Amino acid sequence: MNKFKKVKIIIAVLLVICLFFIYSMMCYNVNALYPQNRKTIYNFGETFVTQNAEVTITDSILLKNENIESDQELFDFLQDNIDYLLETELNLALIQVVISNPTKESIIVDLTAFHLESGSFSSQFYYPLMKYYNDCGMYIELEEGEEKELTLPIPISSVLFLNYSIEKIENRSYYLICTLYPEKIMAEVKL
Repeated sequence: MNKFKKVKIIIAVLLVICLFFIYSMMCYNVNALYPQNRKTIYNFGETFVTQNAEVTITDSILLKNENIESDQELFDFLQDNIDYLLETELNLALIQVVISNPTKESIIVDLTAFHLESGSFSSQFYYPLMKYYNDCGMYIELEEGEEKELTLPIPISSVLFLNYSIEKIENRSYYLICTLYPEKIMAEVKL
């Protein structure tokens, strides 16, 4: 019986060593196939290329809650379409961008790949507000040499931040993210 226990312990130890070795090999293989992404950071106003389009951030503002409530047309639109956002302290980041097509063929720019990021905060453009500000959706078609100026709206609500205060929101570093892998393209946004 004593010998049987020793065999069981040896088998258990070998099994743990085997599992650890297999796990280590799997981690190595995944990391070899998908290395850490490179980060490229562009300054505010600097032009960068993504999805064969040239993108330039020309302006950005933060509409505070009191500005939203005083703009009756916007407030009515929010109440009619997305009133649950009004239940929080809502601010809107509005990013003005110029998107142009430098190619010799028409292209479609997928704006669902874009988002605003600041630390652990990350949010995409809000479709109903894209329709409100630009009368378009999330896919922008550009003909050869065409250029479009868009307002990209991102709701910034008090429920998205721990220890929320408007002063802290205004003093954060924000980036417009266009791609994540293999290169993370980040463009500085000044709110």
